[in-house]
Amino acid sequence: MEKKERLGIDIIIPIYNAYEDLVECIDSIRRHTDLTLDRLILINDNSSDERIKEYLDGLEDDDYIIIHNESNMGFSNNVNKGMSLSKDRDALLLNSDTVVTAHWVDKIYQCAYSDRAIGTVTPLSNNATLCSVPVTCADNELPEGLDADAMASLVETYSIKAYPRITVAVGFCMFIKREVIDTVGLFDAVTFEKGYGEENDFCNRAEQFGYYHVMCDDTFIYHKGSVSFRSEEKRELIERHEKILNERYEKQMQKNSIYCIENPDQYIRDNLNPHIDLCNGRKNILYMIHLDFRPDVKRALNSNIGGTQFHVKALTDELKYSYNVFVLSRDNEYIHLTAYTDDKIHMYKFYIGDSNEFFQFRNDHMKKLYGDILDYFRIDIVHVQHVDGLSLDMHYAASERGIPLIQTVHDFYAVTPAYKLLDAEGRYLDVDRDDERVWIESTHKYAGYADNLDIIPKWREEFGKAYGLCDKIVYPHEVTSETMLNYYPELKGKTEIIHHGTELGENAEIIIPKDKLIRSNDVVGCLDECEQIGNNGILLRGWLVLKNADSKDVNFYILTDEQGSDAVLQSMNKLERSDIQEHFKDKRYLYTGFSAVRYIGSKVRTVKLVLERDGKYYYSKRLNVKLEHREEKDKIRVAFLGGMVPEKGSRLAYDMISSAPEEEFEWYSIGIMGDKKLNALKQSNFYKTGTYTRDELRDIMKTCKIDIVCILSICPESFCYTLSESILCDTPVLVTDIGAIGYRVKKHGYGWCVDHNSSGREIVEKLREIFADRDQYEKVREIAKNHKEKTIHEMCQEYIGLYDKLNSDHASYGTADNRRFLAALEIDGEHVWSETPGYSALYKSYITTRDELTDVSNLLKGWLNSRSYASVRRISKLLHRN
Repeated sequence: MEKKERLGIDIIIPIYNAYEDLVECIDSIRRHTDLTLDRLILINDNSSDERIKEYLDGLEDDDYIIIHNESNMGFSNNVNKGMSLSKDRDALLLNSDTVVTAHWVDKIYQCAYSDRAIGTVTPLSNNATLCSVPVTCADNELPEGLDADAMASLVETYSIKAYPRITVAVGFCMFIKREVIDTVGLFDAVTFEKGYGEENDFCNRAEQFGYYHVMCDDTFIYHKGSVSFRSEEKRELIERHEKILNERYEKQMQKNSIYCIENPDQYIRDNLNPHIDLCNGRKNILYMIHLDFRPDVKRALNSNIGGTQFHVKALTDELKYSYNVFVLSRDNEYIHLTAYTDDKIHMYKFYIGDSNEFFQFRNDHMKKLYGDILDYFRIDIVHVQHVDGLSLDMHYAASERGIPLIQTVHDFYAVTPAYKLLDAEGRYLDVDRDDERVWIESTHKYAGYADNLDIIPKWREEFGKAYGLCDKIVYPHEVTSETMLNYYPELKGKTEIIHHGTELGENAEIIIPKDKLIRSNDVVGCLDECEQIGNNGILLRGWLVLKNADSKDVNFYILTDEQGSDAVLQSMNKLERSDIQEHFKDKRYLYTGFSAVRYIGSKVRTVKLVLERDGKYYYSKRLNVKLEHREEKDKIRVAFLGGMVPEKGSRLAYDMISSAPEEEFEWYSIGIMGDKKLNALKQSNFYKTGTYTRDELRDIMKTCKIDIVCILSICPESFCYTLSESILCDTPVLVTDIGAIGYRVKKHGYGWCVDHNSSGREIVEKLREIFADRDQYEKVREIAKNHKEKTIHEMCQEYIGLYDKLNSDHASYGTADNRRFLAALEIDGEHVWSETPGYSALYKSYITTRDELTDVSNLLKGWLNSRSYASVRRISKLLHRN
């Protein structure tokens, strides 16, 4: 909108006592107002505080008009007196307990004249009923760490200048066009002499003349709040004047009440809230990752949370108390951006279209979005974790702005689009075999490139240029750095080694009286798999539903022990079950799956599956599991930990399990099963526990009595979290002798190595050899037990040290489109605003019971008559749910 040159405005301030507030108000006006253009009219309504008159008389400025009333005339009369001093100036009514901010008059004026039908304008404030932020119709304190000027700057910076229509203006700071005053007349001072309700009366009259009222959403004025009336007197005035307004303007006052309840302009506040939280003086760090760690983000098929996500989540969980952490990730046709600060989370979701079958090195649309994100949030440090499915444009966007840039190497994606350094036959492809034909065959088999296309030279050229823009390249292990530098020797000077930190939590356990367990027919479910492990271990997999309850609000437990009159419950891992959601045709039943391996106390022979909601514990007798007494057999118990896929040794595991005598070994696959052949293997001594959390891993390992963990990757690992997890469970390991895992085991001595070309039978022989010498095994186990892995806190301290060395003081930022970011903002899984007409002011509440759905036609009629966007939300929710 082109800025409109304007005439002078009369700023009218009725004054009654509150000396300190008045002085602060006038000081702010002097700082932020052109008083050679605008005129200040100060009306002292016979204040009893003698300092008021003395202060006003002492103001040295010929442009001030100062009036001292000989008797108290009341707010409305004072306003009318001020508005009557001119016949051609617009009026701006201002309370004396306000603090104005930069460019306030100009912004309000531009808002007022953006449409000739606008009659009044009210800016945002902390205390302005309909125009209050961050909470509507509330007397808000200024957000912690922000004064009025800082809050106003934030409001102006991120405003979309929507100028939403409101039902009435708010008198604390109320702009009125002279045209409206001439048409409608002055305030009704006879009825509303002492105030409260006079602006509503004026606005309702103006609306009947065809004018409407707007909120100036790019301007913030601090308002302390009314102190002029005694509370009892104010209450009586409110009640009396409210009754008068309802009698005069029944329909308009009903509309005003509906507006207050439905809050259609909540998106204005939603837009501000992230920035209020983020305006804390901390640095802004952006992590870029190919897949998010958030459980609510949908992911492409066959994409699971792995080491990269664990790493970024660990950094985010700890550093969000020292920095504002932003995590950018790809989710099919969307880019997700999640902001974390302390325990607050804000989410944005940008549509970018379908992803390409093959990686795009550069993409102008992606670069524009990345640049807008850097500009909009003033990102201080960009830390790229992975780019698969994204592009290399973040490196260029950050570099062009002078923003410090870090790249972490989690795998060898920069070497080959196949991720893994394997040839077409599944053998380790090291630098000594850097042959064009071998790479062509590898990228063809593992990444789908044509078998006559050599993508590798172009691939490494583009990644080399992007990585060359980085200030630092972080490797989680020295061996990973050495491997990468074989292909990119020019990056040696940027190297930083920071080992990953790893921690295991404790599985949640609670003790409740047995009589609190409620047998209920509302608990339904199915045990898809139930296996007893030894005498007191149990493996369970299936689903549970508590009827008419949202699965997000339900916790899953298993009764694992009895202590007299008490029951010991351990939590179970909840999983997504879209099939159950679809079967019941109820979206609330998505998180109804469970998977658990638990040790059951010796006193428990009947295992109960328990659901907890709102402090109540339910179970169904139909889902009880009985344990039988089993004789413990002396076997070697071997676990394969983590995701089991061919490059992680799943084929070796298959050969080992299928070739060894069943009476000699018990085999456990603990983690995601990504190998169909191994998953289909059925043997009485082979247990598949499924997914696990780090909080329950110790319990699983203890329950299964694992003697050794096999980590048999056939290509180099960059670090290997599962190795750290095994050691944290005091369990020695048998690993292949390549990459970080081989190096770590040889250095620390908490396990054994086998040649990475070994067969499954050869590895079984190695296991026999290890357990033939029990004394040596116990020594190695003791080393594993005593070894101290780096903690997440220790790792984060190293990253803080790295970040603190990087200087973003000279970064240059552009201007981003505020509307694009508001359109991307999500709350409770829904976009809060859209530029689509008729959709930009949807409110949050909606119908929740069938009793409220009795008359859909009335809702439709109501929307057609009043354009109530709340009705749109209600109807859409209603139809979608029913």
